[in-house]
Amino acid sequence: MLAVKLDLPLGQGENDGNLQETKAAVRPALWGAVAEAIALAIVGFSWGGWVTVAAETLARNSAATAVVAALTPICVEKCLTMPLDADDGKEVALGLVILRIGTIS
Repeated sequence: MLAVKLDLPLGQGENDGNLQETKAAVRPALWGAVAEAIALAIVGFSWGGWVTVAAETLARNSAATAVVAALTPICVEKCLTMPLDADDGKEVALGLVILRIGTIS
């Protein structure tokens, strides 16, 4: 094993000045990267169409609710206009519609 002994005290090497200059040069670059990330997030969410998972779930739920609200009157009307002699479960269907309307209101 090769061992090298330095006679310089700790912290007084010839590269210490370069290290301070490097730290000073890197600091603005890091702040620039942070500012750029924030700007990218703002632009992406406002104009880019990015959405969070919560927003996507909320949109999916509200769309499903709107579909149910739009189609319920049509289904009730069709159920009420079914012929009475047809034994295909009109009473059951009508009971489910009334039950569903009762729970929504």
